Amino acid sequence: PTAIVVAMGGAARKGILIKDLESLEALRMVDQVVFDKTGTLTKGEFSLTFIKPLAGQDEEQILLLAASLQKGSEHPVAKAFLTALKAPHFLEVEDFLSLPGKGIKGKIQGKMYSLGSQKMMEEMGFDIPVLRQSDQTTVYLAEDGIGLLGVFYLSDTPRLHARDT
Repeated sequence: PTAIVVAMGGAARKGILIKDLESLEALRMVDQVVFDKTGTLTKGEFSLTFIKPLAGQDEEQILLLAASLQKGSEHPVAKAFLTALKAPHFLEVEDFLSLPGKGIKGKIQGKMYSLGSQKMMEEMGFDIPVLRQSDQTTVYLAEDGIGLLGVFYLSDTPRLHARDT
């Protein structure tokens, strides 16, 4: 019992909370730990690092479309788009739809656009081209009936002690 109290106290001082004795005992069987990095190992403060226009699209135009879809959102990914946009205005979005965990959709100037994950794009039937390999977060922009317009690469800032963790 003394060893358990010492172990739980030591863990708590390092910010590790142990739910119960069974959890602590089960830990001896663990040989790998997997973290959800966003907000855990990183600050959750994304920045747009690279834009890859597709099908002859203009980089500034696809950024304007993506940022306009994101306007008003508090999501960390949305903030990266809004910060990257240098234009003083946004395009008006109608029929906005949020698909939690996947992305968003909205109509701009009579055309329906989707902005989201690779999974969302594949579910919509879009072919994902082979692009550069990256450990960055990728977000895709597509126009319904046309296809993918571009890919956005975002990075997140690691927390100060992420490597130690």
